[in-house]
Amino acid sequence: DWHDMNVVNETGPQAGRFMYRTHEVRLGSDSVVDAIGGTVSVVDLHTGETLVLAQQGGEDGFTALDGIRWTPWGTVLFAEETAGGRMFELVLNDDMMSAAEVIDRPQMGRLAHEGIDLDADGNVYIVDEHRGRTSGCDNVVPCGGGIYKFVPETYGDLSSGDLYALVLDSATPDKTGPAEWVKLD
Repeated sequence: DWHDMNVVNETGPQAGRFMYRTHEVRLGSDSVVDAIGGTVSVVDLHTGETLVLAQQGGEDGFTALDGIRWTPWGTVLFAEETAGGRMFELVLNDDMMSAAEVIDRPQMGRLAHEGIDLDADGNVYIVDEHRGRTSGCDNVVPCGGGIYKFVPETYGDLSSGDLYALVLDSATPDKTGPAEWVKLD
């Protein structure tokens, strides 16, 4: 129940009625490398009804789902927080309690997604799991973190666009100072 693992529908005629949540399954000795499993659920906050919206098992299944956000265009973004993790967009049916489609969004990067947010222009901001560390990342290589911004070519369409990394111009010990967004290939 961390704040980045649940979100309510923020727009539409029933705004605030449904809460969407990501769930992680952690097995094995290393909580990052051995993370397997994941589910997205929905709770109708008026009736208490709870359903599983999306769940994938097997070799290509969801792994350690974490961040989740409502988009201004009425979909749900959720992501995996493991190295090489995927970002997904969940399109809801009219009932808001079932999924019409779950779309993998590779253009938004393959990284250990942790936090997700959006701005009014439809840009998506992502923080990776390793929070800028250069050691102690549970044997994940490369270790380290970053802040990313995905700028879609068209508002509300995450199928194409550009991914940027925030690069600090200053090498101060507290990692503050001027910065710029650098486009990634």
